[in-house]
Amino acid sequence: DPMLDLFVYETLELVSQLENIALSSEKSNAIESQIDEVFRIVHTIKGNAAMMNFENIASLLHSLEDTFYYLRENHPKKVDYSALTDVVLRSIDFIKNEIGKIQSGAAPDGDMSAIVQEIKESLSSLKSNNDLEKQEDKNIALDQQDHNEKQDVSGENHFKALIFFEDNCEMENI
Repeated sequence: DPMLDLFVYETLELVSQLENIALSSEKSNAIESQIDEVFRIVHTIKGNAAMMNFENIASLLHSLEDTFYYLRENHPKKVDYSALTDVVLRSIDFIKNEIGKIQSGAAPDGDMSAIVQEIKESLSSLKSNNDLEKQEDKNIALDQQDHNEKQDVSGENHFKALIFFEDNCEMENI
């Protein structure tokens, strides 16, 4: 099946790129500089696996994608990159194993639930650490604001305006 051959070839290429990033970042402890690239690779393999109905590979990559999406969008300060790299490498081993089965004509039927669970737990602890961190930053900002407001005795009036646009108001460019 040419589609299957293409899937195997492309997945092995992408997995090897991912592995290089993971191994080099393990040494430098800096996977964050390549989060966009990791996200792109994971997203591509996930899409291809889903298209080929390899649900276990797709769902494993879906949870990895959630993690890298969170990292990319929120730039949390406290991240255990070595734990992250470990889980990426374990995911890679799982995928390689499944690809090996496909190449030998067997069904890729490995159980990824333990790794998925681990990825989900690491994402939720990442989120809760980051929420704590944001709360601390907010408290510092509020203290600063109180301080500034106490100093403002110049007699000037200050206003805050909050504007909402209704859906379909056709002013989206504003």
